[in-house]
Amino acid sequence: MSSGWQHAGRSRPWYINFDENHLEVKTKAALGSNKKIRLGFENKDGHDAGGVFIKFSSTPQYKIGWCGHWLPLTMDLPAGEEKIWKFEKRNYNVVVSCNNILVINSTASEESCDRWVTWKSYWDKQTVRIRFNKQLDSASLQYRINHEHVPQWVKVPKRTGFFLDLQETAVDVTTESLFGSNNVIDILFADKFRRKAGGITIEFSRQPRYSLKGCTSSADFSRESRKKLREMTRDKIWTFKRTTDGVKVLVDGENILDAAVSDALCQEDKGWRTYWERNVDRLTFYRDTASKTCRVTKLKFPTRTSPPPKLKSWTVSPRKGPFWYGSPVNSPSEPPTKHSPPSQENCWMRLVKVSDATKLAEAAWTGEKACERLCTETAGCHVVYLDWSGKTCQVFGEYNMDWQYKGELWRWWYGERGRGILAERKCFDAEFYKQENSTSPCGSRSWECEDRYNSTSSFFNFQFYFTR
Repeated sequence: MSSGWQHAGRSRPWYINFDENHLEVKTKAALGSNKKIRLGFENKDGHDAGGVFIKFSSTPQYKIGWCGHWLPLTMDLPAGEEKIWKFEKRNYNVVVSCNNILVINSTASEESCDRWVTWKSYWDKQTVRIRFNKQLDSASLQYRINHEHVPQWVKVPKRTGFFLDLQETAVDVTTESLFGSNNVIDILFADKFRRKAGGITIEFSRQPRYSLKGCTSSADFSRESRKKLREMTRDKIWTFKRTTDGVKVLVDGENILDAAVSDALCQEDKGWRTYWERNVDRLTFYRDTASKTCRVTKLKFPTRTSPPPKLKSWTVSPRKGPFWYGSPVNSPSEPPTKHSPPSQENCWMRLVKVSDATKLAEAAWTGEKACERLCTETAGCHVVYLDWSGKTCQVFGEYNMDWQYKGELWRWWYGERGRGILAERKCFDAEFYKQENSTSPCGSRSWECEDRYNSTSSFFNFQFYFTR
């Protein structure tokens, strides 16, 4: 049963129990309009507890709030502007469907939350209400809280990968093929970087067979399993689950295969560990000719029996990238908000530059502190930049950031390392963004909801870590 559609009032909290309910949101936004669904989760005290953001760009994107970066949706969205989105949440896991097509299945973790090192301080909070952000949500029209948690069957997407944590959820597949038709269920596994992580093929030959990708070629099911399959009807439901050491397959609830990959089993591919030791975060029905529909089956989620320990300090590992501002030794009195990232002694960054920005003022360079002071004294300033001449402090308003071009990088490397550096006001004057009625650091390009670090070529795909 559902409570009926209600207006998605901005900045008003709505109470929900995700353990028993799911949320549906109605939108009417065209791709390319850049409108956004900006759904935030909150605990009973109104503190941020994660969220999901969806952007209607020409290539639709999503982001798990207080966790990672913007990522493209791997599934094509249904035709037409009017859509109904279903949001489900269990602890760190978020599942989103659009018109009954699974588009997001993501779990907040150390690996996926590569943008917020303090992600756990948000996602450990118990979600009891939701909020549509007043300034940033421009797509949500109506919402309703639905009390039904019945998985929906959807048409199998052929040759199109979609994200699914097969360690936390199982996938059900329906077939109508007879044994002897030579149709196949063919599923490729991949990790979040789209690297091969194994897979499985079921052959509907007269004698049903299976193979494990990156391990072994075609093999017979056990005699007991073949007997079970022969006694079943033509229409079947296959359930695939990734186990700690292999893969498990059930048909109509009967255990048909529980394969554990090992050196003994994977004699045909000695490099099986390269694939099967990776997590499965993505599925693709590739050469599949038998699968008709599929659905995601929820597994039992672990419950938290005691509140998480309070974070007293945190550290930043180099893999977080060169644009993280660092962390203080002692935790602040309250966690960072969207306009108050952790401060640090030196906010000046290299190898990036201001783009798509209007210059507000400039002055002769006399030092970093003087340049920062010029920003605080200039209305509308959000970023300062030392140009490549090394003589001018430039002040900008709304801005974007990009990598330095290749030629400029080599100039920096061969002796001009004190030039072409940049500092954002959100770092050296974070208190400014806590003031009432203050604007966001980047206006429509708010750093909290849209990434500005656009890689312009493969040359910039590696990370730089330099100290001054």
